[in-house]
Amino acid sequence: MFPGKTSGFLLVLSIGTSIPMLIGLATVRVVQHPEGITIQSHTQPRHSIEVVPERDERRHSQTWEVYTPVVGLGGYERLEQSEIDDELLEASVSQPFLSRGASSTEQLVRGGSAEPDVELSPGRRVHAHTPDIQERVRHSRSRSHSGARPHEHPDVHGWALLRNSNFWVLFCIMCCLSGTGLMYINNVGLMAQALFARGDPKFDTVESAQWQAAQVSITSIANCLGRVIFGSSADVGKNRYGLRRSYFISGISFTFIVSQIALYNVESVQTLWIASALLGLGYGGMFGLFPTIMIEFFGLGHFSQNWGFLCLSPIIASNLFNLAFGRNLDAHSKPIEDVHVRRGGMPDATHLCLEGRLCYVDSVKMTLVACVVALGLSIYGALQDRKRGEVEVASREVVWAGEGEEDG
Repeated sequence: MFPGKTSGFLLVLSIGTSIPMLIGLATVRVVQHPEGITIQSHTQPRHSIEVVPERDERRHSQTWEVYTPVVGLGGYERLEQSEIDDELLEASVSQPFLSRGASSTEQLVRGGSAEPDVELSPGRRVHAHTPDIQERVRHSRSRSHSGARPHEHPDVHGWALLRNSNFWVLFCIMCCLSGTGLMYINNVGLMAQALFARGDPKFDTVESAQWQAAQVSITSIANCLGRVIFGSSADVGKNRYGLRRSYFISGISFTFIVSQIALYNVESVQTLWIASALLGLGYGGMFGLFPTIMIEFFGLGHFSQNWGFLCLSPIIASNLFNLAFGRNLDAHSKPIEDVHVRRGGMPDATHLCLEGRLCYVDSVKMTLVACVVALGLSIYGALQDRKRGEVEVASREVVWAGEGEEDG
């Protein structure tokens, strides 16, 4: 929009970053979550058992999906006992009326005044306080009040956070990756200029500025896509395939590595977009996924504080990498004395590097090593997270087995 005019660019930045915040201040509202939540299947549509307890002189509905269509027959078949128990357990943990004491739940279990119905198939309903359903609700409710709740988050903060090894693994990963990303974002204009003006002291500064702006736009668009792609992939992998979200940090680190390899081999400004797009994807994926990882590892109660500590990590590497880039660029730059430009005025610098990729390639070697270190830490962190998950599952099974013996 404003080639060669820094003041116009700063004006766009100031307006573009403030207007959305003002709009949000006037329009954003807290979303009120409904009390009843339907558990949906991820594989094929199921019919449902609908339990309607009575509470506060109102009727609230709760859906448990325990019947599935029989393809081609038009009827329904009952799921296995273990699948029903899993559905009841998940419902009891996630729903308020199954974990608020004995007011409505005990009425449901004891078959009191509430007369909930169960819909087994279209047009056929039976009472939900039959002995087998009573027992399953009672057992699942007792599980939900045990010490091992499947969806309960920890609450680690303050000094406990700083003493946690998982936090420092994430800190080091983000330090290496964000430092790489910020070095590229802050200096991609100089890289584009060095490639465009390679060996030509009479280069066109206006066209050079257009190539610089193109790299910024490509990086920004890829940043947005990276947040969507890696965030959605982690959610699908977690909810549908049982993969832990920490596994996807390795994919982000690998994307950074590929971006630095591409940057190292770029010879012309026309192909610089490849490195810009790859780095934008990885950078966006990192800031899209790491907040969720922080919640999973350390809980939601002090997320703002914990995320603030983690966001201190770019300070170290970004300053170090930017200083290294500047020293590398200065070492290959020459004073501007007899440089004549075709149009657009003189470059905003006292020195100019006309050696193409040699102006910055040594800095890329440094960031490539940092990304490899981040990949190693990502794999290590994923393995540790996997072991921790296996321990949690084992301890949960032990608790439930003990409760089963007590119930027996």
